[in-house]
Amino acid sequence: MDSNHMVSVGDEGFFCISGPDVDWEGERGCYYGIDTEEFHLIDTIDYMTFHLYPDHWNKDPVTWGLNGLKITLQLLRSHGL
Repeated sequence: MDSNHMVSVGDEGFFCISGPDVDWEGERGCYYGIDTEEFHLIDTIDYMTFHLYPDHWNKDPVTWGLNGLKITLQLLRSHGL
């Protein structure tokens, strides 16, 4: 790869963190064995991706979506972004 291209791992944006947000247990609790935050710590990874599919997960789009955005913003702030 040359310096004109950015690299991502292309994951869904799952986390391995604990917390009280029960609706996010699969996405947050390392259920899938994927930790987007850890991927981002690799020097050659330039950006992270996050996806929200409330209909697919049978979740309320407003409540679940806003909670997902809240968690993502917390992560970004913890990295100074």
